[in-house]
Amino acid sequence: TPYNQNIKRLEFCRIAASYHNSLTGSKTPSYTASVFTDTDDPSVQYAAELGIITGRGNKIFSPDDAITRQEMSVMLTRLLSSCSLNVSVSGADTVNELSAYTDTDRLQSWAVTSMVFCLKNGIIKGMSSTELWPEYHTTREQAITTIYRCFDKYVPDDKKRELYSPLPTADG
Repeated sequence: TPYNQNIKRLEFCRIAASYHNSLTGSKTPSYTASVFTDTDDPSVQYAAELGIITGRGNKIFSPDDAITRQEMSVMLTRLLSSCSLNVSVSGADTVNELSAYTDTDRLQSWAVTSMVFCLKNGIIKGMSSTELWPEYHTTREQAITTIYRCFDKYVPDDKKRELYSPLPTADG
């Protein structure tokens, strides 16, 4: 799959579940019932259980829809919060992080705090020095980059070594 194509909501949930499991040592459980009527994917169910996603309403998740940059910021902060990380921001942070961008009027109120947290912590960057593009779809490359930035910033070095260690050989 080309990395410059938009990432789907289902794909991002799979990445988010994997990140959560890497950071917490958890495993994605099996599910017998789905909270959504349009997907029974275990990663989506797990992300819902963790509070990373809530769906579109009426038990609809829309797994094949692309996610926007502002939706991704919300999912990322919920993901980090589910790993017991503090994702709060101050009013001063909001002013400081958004003042350079001329398109913040397109940032939805439900995404402001998450976008500010992601900008402040270098997880998401503007598309230029003056444009944030909150309502634009996220490419797979951008999603992978943001997850890598979360991994690099929040996973302790000893855990990184453990996760990056070579696979065992057949003889031990």
